[in-house]
Amino acid sequence: VPGAPSALASTPSDQSVALAWDAPANNGGRSITGYRIERSVDGGANWSVVMADTASANTSATVTGLLNGLTYAFRLAAHNLRGTGPVSATVQTQPTAPPTTTTTTLADQPATTTTTQPEEENEEYEPQDGGIAPNPVWVG
Repeated sequence: VPGAPSALASTPSDQSVALAWDAPANNGGRSITGYRIERSVDGGANWSVVMADTASANTSATVTGLLNGLTYAFRLAAHNLRGTGPVSATVQTQPTAPPTTTTTTLADQPATTTTTQPEEENEEYEPQDGGIAPNPVWVG
């Protein structure tokens, strides 16, 4: 059977983790046909199979359907025609939501009203008839 894969690394993203690793140094005399990927949510006390067989000799895979903020441990083992080898060292990772961005549009801004008076109304009043202001107040 093949040896254990090495250099397992993880790159977390939103509800998923990309895993990458190096193929076993010893393939057991047969070509690697795939990998079994396992995960743990309790620090490695219990393991569940995420992918029983990747059905590929590729040394990367993405695990989806994870919960953001939860810490996961991952490990894997290589398959060949003779069987499944020992598991790799573990890697721990925590999926995270992407950063949020806020876009402000003009509709989000408070309305500003500017009123302008025609120039003739902004001019100061200059009495033309001896100093009587328009709209006098009559005291009687």
